[in-house]
Amino acid sequence: MGAEIKNCNLMEADLSDSNCMGAKFYNSNFKNASFYNAETKGAIFEGSNLQDAKMYAEDFEDAKIALEVSDLMQKKSKGTKKITKIVYLAFIFLAATFILGFFLCNWIFSTNAPGATSTKLRASFYGRMGYIMMAMKKNSRAIILFKKSLKYNDRDALVHNYTATAYKKLGDYKNAVKHYRMFVLLDPDAPTVDAAEKFIHKYRYVGNEEKEEEKKKK
Repeated sequence: MGAEIKNCNLMEADLSDSNCMGAKFYNSNFKNASFYNAETKGAIFEGSNLQDAKMYAEDFEDAKIALEVSDLMQKKSKGTKKITKIVYLAFIFLAATFILGFFLCNWIFSTNAPGATSTKLRASFYGRMGYIMMAMKKNSRAIILFKKSLKYNDRDALVHNYTATAYKKLGDYKNAVKHYRMFVLLDPDAPTVDAAEKFIHKYRYVGNEEKEEEKKKK
């Protein structure tokens, strides 16, 4: 406090929480020095190097420093506050998303008698998860999920198509035919209907021994 320091090298010095009231710092080097929460009322930094000094602009409101250094400090302070605000808003957004997602999932998957919107979301969720399982070649697991999807919406032609494909990959042609028929019935204009109809025609008697024998005789 009130000290007079000239031509000193205080690079990287830690002056945090210090009392520098009325101190006179002439032509000194404060590069990378720390001034967090320092009391600098009436302090003079004439000719001193404050490059990359760690400080907040408000800590130096009553200090006498070069104009360009003061502007730099103000920019640093504003930049720090802006980053803090962005981080805070990002945290609030993520927290709100998590909470909303939690309650939404709880509403969708825990309601005993879901409404129309909830039922549609459930069907879509299980259908998408089933497709992912099928892409991972886990067809048995995919079929379980597809059945759950059809439980909430048995008029989804695409899910019937996926279910039939999963059964076909497992060699269960009887169930594959069953779901391909539903697919053709629900979406007769789909691009893959021709392939589905050919499969149905080829394996339509699988599981029915009498008709299978009759087909072989013909």
